[in-house]
Amino acid sequence: MTTNLLHWLKKNEPLGTGVLLGGLFLFFSWVLAASEGYIGDADSLTHYKFSRYSWLYPEFLLHHWGKPVFTLLSSWQAWQAGGLPGCRPGGWGIQIVCYSLFCFSLLLYTLFS
Repeated sequence: MTTNLLHWLKKNEPLGTGVLLGGLFLFFSWVLAASEGYIGDADSLTHYKFSRYSWLYPEFLLHHWGKPVFTLLSSWQAWQAGGLPGCRPGGWGIQIVCYSLFCFSLLLYTLFS
C-alpha cells in the first residue's frame, strides 16, 4: 500500500504532496488538540521527574528509560514552568516540531526519490 501511495504521489506530485501533507497536518492538529497531556499515571510522573531534575543530576539525560532526547528537549520547560501543568505548552511545542520534521522528511522523500 505504501509503495502504491508513493508511486501515485510521484506521478501527481503537486496535488498528491499537497493532499498528503494537508491531511497529515489536519490529523496531527486533531491529535494535538485531543491530547490530554498528563494523564496521571506513574509513567507521566516519572518522565516529568527525569526532565525536571536532569539539571541537578545530568546522568538523567543519558538514562535509557527516561527517553534521553525527550528529557533533553523538555528539561528546560520542566525546570522553568513551575510544575507539571506548565509543561503542557512545551509538550505541544515538541510535538509540533516532531510533526513538522516528519512532514518535511516525507516531502523530501517524495520529491527526490
